[in-house]
Amino acid sequence: MLVAAFYSCVVPLEWQVQQMKSFEFDKFERKLAKRLEIEFRNRRRLFDHTLDVVNNMKKIVAREGGKMDVLVTVAYMHELATPSYRGDSASVYEGRRFLEEKCLMCSKLARQILDELKYPQEKTEYVVRRLECNDCLELKRAHHNVV
Repeated sequence: MLVAAFYSCVVPLEWQVQQMKSFEFDKFERKLAKRLEIEFRNRRRLFDHTLDVVNNMKKIVAREGGKMDVLVTVAYMHELATPSYRGDSASVYEGRRFLEEKCLMCSKLARQILDELKYPQEKTEYVVRRLECNDCLELKRAHHNVV
């Protein structure tokens, strides 16, 4: 038990994700896309945008490497929750900046959906952290079409 706690504190999360066993991601991706299409049913334009970001992410990972299953999942989840507030990303929303609120809501919903679809727990943690912190460089590049 202590070894696992020490391991998770000392070894970077990215390296831990690289060591994870792969699973049938193609089958999972189809289930995830169907689930998110339901989630985005009233926001079709946002779903189309998400699919564009996912395609950009696949190109980046194919060219530069990385865990396709994790990074593509982050891309699918990045627009999952958007507070209903019109303003720029620095605007204040209930005491927090709009972007911070969006990231927190997005990570919470992502965890629920990934648990529901039985995504591996260690990969779920990585996806949720990337969404919470808004620090996935590959996602920013895919989002802004810097492929």
